[in-house]
Amino acid sequence: MTEAFLQVLLIMAYLAIGLLSVTFPIYAISVNYLPQEKWESEKERKKRIENLRTKISELTAKLKGEEQDTKRVEELKEQIEKYESELAGTELRSKHLTAQSAVEIPVVTLILALLFAGCGIYHFYEGNEQWVAIFGILSAVFSLGAVHELYKTISAVEYTALRPARTVEFKIHYIEGGVSKKITVGKETEIAIGIVTKDIALEHAEYYVFLPPKIELKKVLSIGTIAYLQAKSSGYPDYLMITKTSDFVHKDTEEFVVFIISAEEAGKYKIPVAVCAKGIYEYDAELIMNVVK
Repeated sequence: MTEAFLQVLLIMAYLAIGLLSVTFPIYAISVNYLPQEKWESEKERKKRIENLRTKISELTAKLKGEEQDTKRVEELKEQIEKYESELAGTELRSKHLTAQSAVEIPVVTLILALLFAGCGIYHFYEGNEQWVAIFGILSAVFSLGAVHELYKTISAVEYTALRPARTVEFKIHYIEGGVSKKITVGKETEIAIGIVTKDIALEHAEYYVFLPPKIELKKVLSIGTIAYLQAKSSGYPDYLMITKTSDFVHKDTEEFVVFIISAEEAGKYKIPVAVCAKGIYEYDAELIMNVVK
């Protein structure tokens, strides 16, 4: 057995020691980013899971309505299996954002890689060529596994550092406490919509309430609130948009958009509501307005 084998084993040992020496500094740098990225991952995962479950439910309903021997049945079954597999993978994602993946797994893996390299060096001097090859391969495999875990951690940190905004959830409701409200045709009614988040304080917050064309705005009552008609090219053409702005809002502090409306036609109307602020993604919700005679 040539000295080349010994040099390879020594390189594997030095590699494991070198990676061990950078594991904790990497975690020290990334620890501030990991909680934020885990938060975002959980939010995105929750939305993705909801979408996938909806698709599975829709496909399952379609499957029940099909003839059991048709080609369509097989296609639907394949789609359901695909979405169920994606759902399972999505639920397990974000594991590499934890301290376990950033420190524990790489450290344990690298210690094993170093141990296997040492065993290979020992058997080299003992002249056991087969064991030298086995331990050399094991050391290489475990070192690559540790590099892969460290790479995932660094990639998560990079993604978080470059993220332009974060996801924040809001509770949006009528002041009475629900997401639907009943008003009477032709009667002027005061509406108060509460918007609050428990996640973070907001800077330069903007609240938008969109009234459909068949609901008439009589007056805005909350301070810092204006209203204007949306263009036909906008997301809500011909809707009246009520806007309220606040320079700073503490978390758990509820903001209210208050106005008076009337409706001349009975029906069920959707009232879109949106929230924007510095450093967060826009949050959208819908309230229901039931106009009765």
